[in-house]
Amino acid sequence: MIFILSISFFSYWVATLLLLLKHRKNVLNYFSTKSGQRTLSWVLLIMLVALLSHIIFLSPSLVQVYFSSLQTMSFWVHQFNIALLGYLLLVFGLTQPIIFESPTSAPVSEVDSSLAREKYARSGLSDEQMQFYAQQVVVYLEEEKPYKNPEFSLTMMIEDLNITQQNLSQTINEVLEKNFYQLVNEYRVKEFKQLLQDSKAEQLTFLGLAYEAGFNSKSSFNRVFKEVTDQTPSQYSQSLKVSSEKV
Repeated sequence: MIFILSISFFSYWVATLLLLLKHRKNVLNYFSTKSGQRTLSWVLLIMLVALLSHIIFLSPSLVQVYFSSLQTMSFWVHQFNIALLGYLLLVFGLTQPIIFESPTSAPVSEVDSSLAREKYARSGLSDEQMQFYAQQVVVYLEEEKPYKNPEFSLTMMIEDLNITQQNLSQTINEVLEKNFYQLVNEYRVKEFKQLLQDSKAEQLTFLGLAYEAGFNSKSSFNRVFKEVTDQTPSQYSQSLKVSSEKV
């Protein structure tokens, strides 16, 4: 019985982990910033606690010394696991406001790139239409600069451009060859670079300029800037000074 339960537990655990990793990848198609609530980092913590508890349960030699019998030990370990996981679900669930909100639209889920191409193949969207939409997206980002809002999302872009979610996602993925997160943050980095060369930049710190460009934290700014430019903000600033001195 213990063997069967263990196989069931580990199979469910692995399946949940794969689903969580898939979600973390797909969420970049909808949001321009990352957070624990969006990436569901707290779920991973609960999973690790559950895994540790189950390993302890399968190691009687570690805990049986405190109990009169294996049956007694199993009962109390089981009760502990249920109580602990219930508590964690309660605490972290309360910090996930979306759970308690009534959705205004049907939930959406992206698929892996291979499945996405198959899905898009049936969308009926022509290359000419995608090019037109791509131009709209670029003009919108460059002129309106909506990315300066740290909470800018795909839903906001859909509302502003009046393009369906499927057509907009397909255009960004296939024509611009990026996900939403990459697209928006590349424009934020570009905005930061422009602000850095402005005469007013001397009055603000790197972090102040990053906030002006749409980043919501120092850590996300440093991470994204490194991803986009292969340089830290300090290294980039130093390279500008060196270039100006040469001129």
